[in-house]
Amino acid sequence: MVKMTRTVLIFNPLFLILFLFLPGPDLKAQNQGPLEYADSLYNHGKYTQALESYKDLLSDTGSASPAMLLKMAFIEEGLEDYGSALYYLNLYYLQTFEEAALQKMENLAKRHHLRGYEQTDSEYFTNFYFRYSPIIIAGIIGLAVLVFGILYYQKSRLKRRPTGWAILLVGLYACLFYLTNFGLDYQRGVLTGEYNLLRDAPSSASQPQTVAGSGHRVKVVGKKDTWIKVLWEGEEKYVRESQIKIILL
Repeated sequence: MVKMTRTVLIFNPLFLILFLFLPGPDLKAQNQGPLEYADSLYNHGKYTQALESYKDLLSDTGSASPAMLLKMAFIEEGLEDYGSALYYLNLYYLQTFEEAALQKMENLAKRHHLRGYEQTDSEYFTNFYFRYSPIIIAGIIGLAVLVFGILYYQKSRLKRRPTGWAILLVGLYACLFYLTNFGLDYQRGVLTGEYNLLRDAPSSASQPQTVAGSGHRVKVVGKKDTWIKVLWEGEEKYVRESQIKIILL
């Protein structure tokens, strides 16, 4: 014979108080995507939390919208992390090519005595190429097709040896090969460590020749193991990979 038992529920007023006054699950936050959630933190003035969410999003997806990069740069500047601020501004510029972003980077660098942001002729042409690279490559392809047509016409119809046109066509192909394989590498990096030790060799045993602060932008010329080879004042130096953020398109 089975013995029946009865469960008695005892009312406790403390449970009612907790139920009424403690916050329940944030259904609105649960329905938001990662970017919308980070933006909501930013719009509510929770900048450091928003920054961490933006960083997680950038790390997970490998991409960021211009608006997100601009917000990250704004927060980092407010936190006085000028190296990271300039890094995000540089990424923002490579997406938008806004002159205001260039001016902001140059002014911020001058204010804090940071190198690598001067608008030299070389820097101007580099920026010009990255801004108009699709048009430039399309123009070279179109010109190569035109030259090939002239070359074919003179050789097959006029029975000539168009040596000059042939040399021009080879030059256009060589230019196109270089631009499509090597020309889209921005080759820049921002030093982000508080004290960046620049060495002559990719080894901890090599004595550091220079100690550079955060925020300097350098040209990247190579990599060996966990060391990045950069140009500093015209000389090749090595810095640890953890102390530099490579600017990628």
